[in-house]
Amino acid sequence: NKEKEYEGKDISVVFNLALCYHAKECVNNLPAVFDKDARPWINPDMSGKDKIIEVVKKCPSGALSYKLADEHIRDFDGAQKIRIEKDGPYRVSGNIELKIEQD
Repeated sequence: NKEKEYEGKDISVVFNLALCYHAKECVNNLPAVFDKDARPWINPDMSGKDKIIEVVKKCPSGALSYKLADEHIRDFDGAQKIRIEKDGPYRVSGNIELKIEQD
């Protein structure tokens, strides 16, 4: 678990690097808040909380979540999905256990 919280005035965004597979949904949908070249790279004060919540919920890996007051909100969809990209990695979301069977 490599969670880091980025606090804003109305909302905090929590990022878990261990879960992120760099689909770039956040960067592509709300670059004012999620700016990979800035430090810190997440600045929740650059947009309204409703738009941030909308974009955080699109995170396919579950690496993003948010806090309102003291409530940490995560696991939005919960749908179990596995997507296999051409010549690339498996994209897994939801509560899925993957096992590698040994001979």
